Amino acid sequence: MKKSVEQHFNQLSVEETDELITKDVKIKIPGEGKKRIREQTAQKTGIKTPTHRSIPWRIAAMAAAACVSLVLIWLAGGKIFSSGPVDTQSNPSAGATQKPTAAPPAATDPPAPAFISWPAATDFNTRYATFSVELFKKSFDNEKNALVSPLSVLLALAMTANGAEGETLAEMEQAMSGLPIADFSHALLEYVYALPSSDKAKLHIANSIWFRDTPELTVVEEFLRTNQDTFAAEIRKEPFDDQTVGAINDWADKHTDGMIQKIIENIDPDVMLYLINAMAFDAEWEKIYIDHYIQEGIFTAVNGKKQPTDFMHSDEGVYLSDEKATGFLKPYAGGRYAFAAVLPNEGTVLADYAAGLTGEGWINLLKTASEERVYAVIPKFAFEFELELKNNLQSVGMERAFTPQAEFGRMARLVPDGPLYIGRVIHKTFIAVDERGTRAGALTNVAIERGGGETMPKVVILDRPFLFAIVDTQAGLPIFIGAVNTISN
Repeated sequence: MKKSVEQHFNQLSVEETDELITKDVKIKIPGEGKKRIREQTAQKTGIKTPTHRSIPWRIAAMAAAACVSLVLIWLAGGKIFSSGPVDTQSNPSAGATQKPTAAPPAATDPPAPAFISWPAATDFNTRYATFSVELFKKSFDNEKNALVSPLSVLLALAMTANGAEGETLAEMEQAMSGLPIADFSHALLEYVYALPSSDKAKLHIANSIWFRDTPELTVVEEFLRTNQDTFAAEIRKEPFDDQTVGAINDWADKHTDGMIQKIIENIDPDVMLYLINAMAFDAEWEKIYIDHYIQEGIFTAVNGKKQPTDFMHSDEGVYLSDEKATGFLKPYAGGRYAFAAVLPNEGTVLADYAAGLTGEGWINLLKTASEERVYAVIPKFAFEFELELKNNLQSVGMERAFTPQAEFGRMARLVPDGPLYIGRVIHKTFIAVDERGTRAGALTNVAIERGGGETMPKVVILDRPFLFAIVDTQAGLPIFIGAVNTISN
């Protein structure tokens, strides 16, 4: 158990806390203002807040996220895509993926998030945000935590759509963005390549296609070449035996930096291809937490249960709000990525808030971002999440792809003639947030089978269910988006 901050500072007066030091900038707060903040925090969470004037308020953490998308043509993609030769011969070791190169170091003092002054959202941003929010809403469970990676799912589906045609392709295009797949792939690729990676804020994306080595299956060369040229997909022709299971899981483990170590247990005889997208995000907070700002408190879960956990205190600079919620942004090193937290107002249930959220609403929420001081309290939390996306995708009109009537003739052909269709779309994620960092991972599995200032700061205390996201601060789009309904220690 960590020592109470009061044990360190109970000899000090309120007036001695009239300065908090964030980096090299001194922020003065009236003594009575801090007193009210401490009283409110203690009343809500039982956490005693720091009052020592000489200790820098440095909030530190690491953030890591990983995501894998499997489409029975496993597809793995990344910030800077790794690529390998198109291997139509059986070669388990071919096409090893390269680590993404780092982007130029960020400025010491990054500018405020670009979306604070957005004139308007782009067409791509609106479509991406709409898909993200709808995916999250259909994944939301009022009793459990949830976490999805829209970017991973879109990359996996885009790879798959490159092999679709006819009504199947039309439904997939509509479900993803409403744009022709060539146009959407170009826009998605342009967005992904614009996402930076640096030593302290790394984003790695990798794509791969695995197909069965059998005389029954002929994979269309143009399909492989398109996905390799567009998404730098690694191509693997494999016997689909136990050794292949190990190779796929090793690939996922490598490209998610060990955060997702297994994505399949075995390979069904009807599975012909896997499309996989793997993503790993690993970043430090811009300001580092020290032990004095980590205190015990109580999180009230969605079922009303009181759950003791450690809370992390910080002084943030970007405030979010709409009619039903308030929140903040906590930047990672370099400022291009941030942790967005959204807390529904008292009396508003998280499930109701999530149900009313739209892609446009998400963009509008981020456009409310204002440069105001926010006293933020974040609980440590960790959880795993797994979801079968088949029903979710069917509910938004992507139906034919999951039936024997699916048209994937641009992807592969079977001898004797038979249908190929998506058997399963599995999305698996993990996240852990603590004083040293955030680790998160996601897996999407799509299987192709044969048929068969001086003012008072804002206060946001995340001591009850809340929504969160890891966002790109230039576009305001979520790379990961989730909800915390309960704290799992």
